[in-house]
Amino acid sequence: MTLLDAGPFIGLLDQRDESHALCRAVFRNLNDTFLTTQPVLTEVFHFLGQRAGKRNAARAQERLWEFVNEGLVNVAAGSDEGLRRAAVLMRTYSDLPMDFADATIVAVAEELRIARVFTLDRHFRAYRLHGRRAFEIVPG
Repeated sequence: MTLLDAGPFIGLLDQRDESHALCRAVFRNLNDTFLTTQPVLTEVFHFLGQRAGKRNAARAQERLWEFVNEGLVNVAAGSDEGLRRAAVLMRTYSDLPMDFADATIVAVAEELRIARVFTLDRHFRAYRLHGRRAFEIVPG
C-alpha cells in the first residue's frame, strides 16, 4: 500500500500541472493500492477548483470524485487517536512547518504501518515514523 499526498494527486488530475506526466507514470508503474486522508482530499478539491477557475471548478472536482469512486484511491477513516497524533506531529515539525494534511498522512502511516508515500513534498524526507524510521518516498 502507498499513501498518496496532495501534490501528486493534483498532478495526476490536472493535465496542465508540470508534474502531470511524472505522476501518471509513477502511478501506473507502482501498480499498488493507494490510500489518502480526508484532509488531503480537501487540499486537492481546493487546488483543483482554484486552478480551474469558477467556470470549470465543478468539472475539475468531478474528476477527483471519479478517481475516488472508481476505487483508484481509498480514503482512510480518521480516528480520534490519529487526530491527537497529528497535533503532536505538527508541534514536533513546526520548524518546517508540517501542515494538517501531511500530519494526517504520517499519523495514518504510523497507525497502519505503511512506510511508502507518493509525494512531491521534500518535507517528507525529514518526517520520521514514530520519530525513527524514514519514509520510502516515491518518486525517489
